[in-house]
Amino acid sequence: MKLFSGFLNAVGLGLIAFALIRPLVERGAALGWLTLWWRVAGLALHVAAH
Repeated sequence: MKLFSGFLNAVGLGLIAFALIRPLVERGAALGWLTLWWRVAGLALHVAAH
């Protein structure tokens, strides 16, 4: 249970970081709906880990 929780937490935080860093590298600072989707998915996994 603890390992699965740690896995979900790591994946969730990775998705949140991916959603923030990728648009900045590709297009400057343009954040769109797809970025919001990745953030929500990462946040959901992060919350599910707790």
